[in-house]
Amino acid sequence: MALRVTTFEGLAPKIAPRNLGNNQAQIANNCKLWSGEIEPMKDSLLLYISSKEGPFQSAIRLTADNGSDVYFAWDVDVNAVRGPIAGDTSQRIYYTGDGEPRVTNLTLGTIGGGDNYPSTFFVLGIPQPATPPTVTPTGGVGADTSRVYAWTYLSRTTLPNGNSLDEEGAPSPVTLATGKVDDVWGLTNIEGAPPNSGSVVGVELDSPIAGQVRVELDTVRYLRVGETIRFQTVGGITDLNATFTIVGVNTETDKIWVTLDTNQVYTSGGSWARIAPHKVDGMKKRIYRTDAVGVFRFVAEIPAGQVSYDDTLTDALLALRPQLETTDFYMPPANMHSLIELPNGVLVGISDNQIVFSEPYQPHAYPTRYRKTANYPGVSLGNVGTMVVMTTTARHYVCNGVDPSVVTLDESRGRAYPCISKRGTVSTDQGVVWPTHDGLAIQTTSGSLLFTEGIFEFEEWQALNPSGLFAAFHSGRYMACFKRVGSEVQEMLILDPSEKAFVTTAGVQASGLYGDLQTGQLYILLGSRVRQWDSDTVARLTADWQSKDYVLPFPMNLGAAKLDADFRLTPEEQAALAAARQAVIDANQAIIDDATDWIGGAVNDAEFNRFELNGGPLNIVPAANFDQLWFYEYAINEFGTMELIFAKQLTTPRAFTLPAGFKSDVYSFRIRTNLRVRAMVVGKTMTDLRTA
Repeated sequence: MALRVTTFEGLAPKIAPRNLGNNQAQIANNCKLWSGEIEPMKDSLLLYISSKEGPFQSAIRLTADNGSDVYFAWDVDVNAVRGPIAGDTSQRIYYTGDGEPRVTNLTLGTIGGGDNYPSTFFVLGIPQPATPPTVTPTGGVGADTSRVYAWTYLSRTTLPNGNSLDEEGAPSPVTLATGKVDDVWGLTNIEGAPPNSGSVVGVELDSPIAGQVRVELDTVRYLRVGETIRFQTVGGITDLNATFTIVGVNTETDKIWVTLDTNQVYTSGGSWARIAPHKVDGMKKRIYRTDAVGVFRFVAEIPAGQVSYDDTLTDALLALRPQLETTDFYMPPANMHSLIELPNGVLVGISDNQIVFSEPYQPHAYPTRYRKTANYPGVSLGNVGTMVVMTTTARHYVCNGVDPSVVTLDESRGRAYPCISKRGTVSTDQGVVWPTHDGLAIQTTSGSLLFTEGIFEFEEWQALNPSGLFAAFHSGRYMACFKRVGSEVQEMLILDPSEKAFVTTAGVQASGLYGDLQTGQLYILLGSRVRQWDSDTVARLTADWQSKDYVLPFPMNLGAAKLDADFRLTPEEQAALAAARQAVIDANQAIIDDATDWIGGAVNDAEFNRFELNGGPLNIVPAANFDQLWFYEYAINEFGTMELIFAKQLTTPRAFTLPAGFKSDVYSFRIRTNLRVRAMVVGKTMTDLRTA
């Protein structure tokens, strides 16, 4: 009689240990079981240490001109996507979550010393002018005519290939004027560029309500609720000299208000500045007027600082000019979050209970007619192709369609799957996955379901504290970090929607996860560090796998066991270990040779806390081999609980004996190793092992 496992499988917490399949596990930690063998995971590889203050929750990787990686990282939950701009090699990044929606690129984001990336960025979108032009026709003698005028802001950027990227916003309020066809139509009051800074005029405490401060500025032009602003050198109320989110704007009185509870008294002075400024460098203004059939056509382009223009363009020449195409190219809402990109050049975000689409290949423009409204506040977004899924605090919604002007928003039917963790929402090959109260829900192109229903019961799932879960998609698998209720130990849940048997966990410390589609790598964010998952060629994690509780037909003694494990190293592993050992040896020798680093060892020679207790300046030299393989045997005792009865470290793949002198009808076996294990067989005798 023998028990044999040749295909190691993962966890099924919902199922009692005795009822698991013969290959399923009670513990499957730090092991890759995709091949059916126990393959220990590699340790993560340190790639980058930033001087920017963490802990990082979000990041995106860019490539510098010299080929090295550059990481833009944030200590808040940010969704960053690359820009769908034809011919643009500047590595444009659009992102939400760090204040108002923003845009940057490799050059802008790395301006200045240090690596506080992104260091420079702009608010996303082009503002719609607030005031109509003043139109005064003079000097003509021809026939009477009427015209309607409007103007727009335009941002012009020179791309690395020399081409210009023109991003134009929605037009101003219009002005209807009547004059002669041959008049000089003088336009004035065409505002200058949007202000990015100014001065503080006055401050009112507990206004408009207690716990808020109303601040009068020299101008509030184009400031919006939800945008961030910084005050400096405010006299008296030094509490105001900080960064705030605008919670109210009054354009008639030039006042904004922010949340601040203070008893300090304003004296004088102060300045303000937008955290995410408008891009005014290279900004232009375009003037439009209606033709004979009422269509707005381009008249002229003027510098942003020019506030007047004389229009002498004839109607015949106007008819040859291009039409105004940005009638509803509005800025995205200031509170838009959860930004994603679609393969049709559309960016999508959430604002309150609305899903917000950009104009295709115009990531600065978000027409209001493209917005779709749900019954519940939106939580997160994901997509499979052009199918967009918006999760909410109750039911989720699905948008289908290539053209955002005709997409439909359909509420899910049947069972509701409210999203309880925005950071846990991930777009996978199979569908959009998100955490809900009972497990992980998935929306595919054919419908939605709770795909962990056969893995977790409500209690097991809630024990993982899923509301604090954050995740990424890597190698076809959903990777989610969590801390169990009542624990500070962080773990990772790894599962594939198409491989339900392969649910495993891993020990990991992370403040964020980032899956990179270009490299195919998963990056671990921890503090201000970026590490590459499962990539260290030298350091392996200890795989931990425990079998089901095998129930035998009657009590018996199992006296022999064998593990088919690979104690040999590949040439690549041998070379990597040798190189790592030599690097540490060389580094230690350099420390010994440097009198400033090497402290002789006398008491009080080194400052307090320089070394750990019983430690020193030298690094630990890695082992010359992977050699950890432990086998554990458990059996049920008289109290009905499983008890460890045997443990042995193995150094060869040969069979070995187990303790004699007792019998049991319930056994379980555990393997802890940094070696690859192909199979396990346990029997009553050595003969049983050979015939199993």
